[in-house]
Amino acid sequence: MASRVSPSQSERRSKKRYPVHLHVRYRFLDVDGEPAGEGRTLNMSSTGIEVACRNALDAGRRVEVVADWPTRLEARIPLQLVMVGRVVRSSLHHFSVEFTQHEFRTMRSKPIPRTNVIRASA
Repeated sequence: MASRVSPSQSERRSKKRYPVHLHVRYRFLDVDGEPAGEGRTLNMSSTGIEVACRNALDAGRRVEVVADWPTRLEARIPLQLVMVGRVVRSSLHHFSVEFTQHEFRTMRSKPIPRTNVIRASA
């Protein structure tokens, strides 16, 4: 008889992930002058985020990820979710961050134009 593993037993994450697709920018916090990048969230939880990107990131690196939040403050002020943490997993086109802090910040009313945005595949 084959043994079955329930989804809850095979899941490494302690928090539920939600399929959220937002434009993000990221930069490394542990090296000055390191190039930044852009991508798109694939999923989020209260403690982590998975991002589609163009290149692999080294696990263990400290990173800041800034997401353009879809809801506006008082229906008119654009918001960003700023997350700081460590890259815990990375592959050629994805990386996951476990964040240690996060906060919402207001942003300028006309966002800077996006370039080379990665679209999450369906």
